[in-house]
Amino acid sequence: MRRFTPFPRHQGYFLPASQLRWNAQLARILIHVLDRKGNPMDLDLFDVHGRVAIVTGGNRGIGLEFARGLGAAGARVVIANRDSNSGEAAAQRLRGQGMEVAFVHCDLSDGKSISNMVDKVVARHGTVDILVNNGATRVTALALDHGEAEWDYLMKVNVGGVFLAAQAVARLMVAQKKGGSIINISSVVANRGNFNRTSYITSKGAVNSLTIALAMEWAPYGIRVNGLAPGSVETPESSARIRQNEELFQATVDHIPMGRLSVPADLVGAVIFLASDASAYMTGHTMVVDGGWSLAARPMSLYR
Repeated sequence: MRRFTPFPRHQGYFLPASQLRWNAQLARILIHVLDRKGNPMDLDLFDVHGRVAIVTGGNRGIGLEFARGLGAAGARVVIANRDSNSGEAAAQRLRGQGMEVAFVHCDLSDGKSISNMVDKVVARHGTVDILVNNGATRVTALALDHGEAEWDYLMKVNVGGVFLAAQAVARLMVAQKKGGSIINISSVVANRGNFNRTSYITSKGAVNSLTIALAMEWAPYGIRVNGLAPGSVETPESSARIRQNEELFQATVDHIPMGRLSVPADLVGAVIFLASDASAYMTGHTMVVDGGWSLAARPMSLYR
């Protein structure tokens, strides 16, 4: 039997800014080549240069990589999260790599804080073109032991915060009559059961439904609403937790056809696609980027 070979992983958790810029330039070159063959494609199909993008929870993990990827592709990025120290540090780090990135404080459990954040972005940039609704929290607890206050807070952030941020940005887009792209970050566990994650799974299922509902309502205004559902993502913050149980870690990897956990850099291309005109006729869809995990009925070791 042919031996299964896992796909190689990126060096480290994040792609360097120089490689992200090269990837964006390569995409433009490839599109240009396709155009010369007669295909009706815009030269700047994936271009987000000059567009204003808000990334909630952009201070770390996949949110930081979304901010980095959009910034490297030329967007004017605003990182919005509750912890001002880590948020400003993340923005400063990306500015040091030549990107236009700012930080604005935002507490996703507070509707007033969300609306104030959007107002500050508009005061700074005049508009918002892209919203990446990435900020979220999680509670580790069995359903029988889950506290009511913890449940309410998680839903307020993971569902209410996503809705209110989308609403505030959409109101601006409607008023300015320019449309835009809203990307809600979900998870593949929204359609799967798991222990200790009842509230988180429920919230991500709600985000998927919210994406569909908002896409229907806002399409006439030129506002596209899509989702992105990552699989297991290994970040500097999550690595120790993910690997503390080696048996569970190996079992997880064994269910991923591509043979490894994802890293934040694996998700950047999907976000740029959803943020750009490359997905101009796409709305209400949640893209799954999980290395094939949700497709695997049995462990991959059975095929080796």
